[in-house]
Amino acid sequence: MNAMIHTRIYTASVDCLKDPVLYRRALSLLPEQRRESAERMKIGSGKWLSAGAGLLLMAALADQAAGAGHNRADQAAGYRHNIAEYTSLTIAKGEHGKPYLPDDPQIHFNLSHSGNRVLCMISPVACGCDIEQTDRTPKQIGMVIRCLAESEQRLAAASPILFSRIWTLKESILKLSGKGLLIPMNSFEVSLDPPAVRQDFIEGPVVLKEYETFRPAEPGTAGYCCACALAGEEAPEEMTQVDLSELLS
Repeated sequence: MNAMIHTRIYTASVDCLKDPVLYRRALSLLPEQRRESAERMKIGSGKWLSAGAGLLLMAALADQAAGAGHNRADQAAGYRHNIAEYTSLTIAKGEHGKPYLPDDPQIHFNLSHSGNRVLCMISPVACGCDIEQTDRTPKQIGMVIRCLAESEQRLAAASPILFSRIWTLKESILKLSGKGLLIPMNSFEVSLDPPAVRQDFIEGPVVLKEYETFRPAEPGTAGYCCACALAGEEAPEEMTQVDLSELLS
């Protein structure tokens, strides 16, 4: 890819992949690695999310190649015509499992999925992103809340939304670092409004951003929290919505 890379975050629903015809069509477009990954999943939702994440990455790369504008929030235009160029895409993993593109090392990307949604971030700098459903029960939160820093635990216990906001920020930072869970969750602290982090394992400034597009207005309402972390680069103000069914029509 020779186009200039802009930092953008893309999101899509995978509901269309519940249709067996569209799912098979998606598999036919996916690179071999991602196709095999989807087919290894034991349940339908895992297959749809794995395939959907792969399609979204291809759409994001096609959009960038078509000249995506920085911070443009409208529907991506180039991916519909160019996605087939990425069916032979090679994805490798770093020492600690972070994926990268060996043929385009100047492109940084990250993927996440939860529920029926997938997320993809593309950037010229190291990045991480995360999406989480906000429907965890108090019992579920209680099982993992001790993973957080002590300063975060009381706030996270107040509501599933606050827990998910903290969790997505921390996951994004870990994914940005490339070391993942080798770094204990309780070894660094995040704060909200505005999001910020205190850490000592990433050199230089870490820019955090949350997206409220799918965040529920009140506790107990279904929805998602989305966040990203970048190495010094400003994040786009909005996410780009991608309709996966258009890729498969």
